[in-house]
Amino acid sequence: REWRMMVVPDSAKDPSALLRRLTNEAEPLANRLSSAALLCAALPTAVGRAFADASTDELLGTLEWLLYGERVPPALQAHARALVAAAGAALRSHPSRFIRWAVGVDGRAASAVYPALLDLLGTARASEWAGELEPRLVSTLDRLLRWALDPARSPAQASRQLASALRSIPPQLWRAAGSFGPQALLSLAVEMQGEA
Repeated sequence: REWRMMVVPDSAKDPSALLRRLTNEAEPLANRLSSAALLCAALPTAVGRAFADASTDELLGTLEWLLYGERVPPALQAHARALVAAAGAALRSHPSRFIRWAVGVDGRAASAVYPALLDLLGTARASEWAGELEPRLVSTLDRLLRWALDPARSPAQASRQLASALRSIPPQLWRAAGSFGPQALLSLAVEMQGEA
């Protein structure tokens, strides 16, 4: 049996080139889809993490375009969740930048973004993201809780991810959140009563 070694061009390993190809509407869709898959593989590497750190705005802007763009082909949009997860992992050394972006995402993109946000909150050191989340803690927890408890919008493991993220929130943030817990329970009870 003859084994052939596949040679991957350097541009296929360059996250910047992959990002440009992904967003280039003149590129054939097959090339753009391939770029999305290659970018998912490239971001967790050392080169990908360095790119994500140096070009965070460009990377997050592309993800936003992918999530909300009106002219984004559905086949390409299908890669959004994997790309968001790869970007979150690549930005793990500077999680506050990803968190700042992710908490601003609205409901229709939540399913692609919230799992990566929860993963980052559950695995990164709280000291690296607590300052970014503190002023938005109540509104962020409210959105995450509503998303995780809605089986139509969230994956099955969302509740477990949310529980892990909630355990990682430092006590000083819980104190700053004041009466969030009781208010959230009351709000959920009122909503459930209204649906019954």
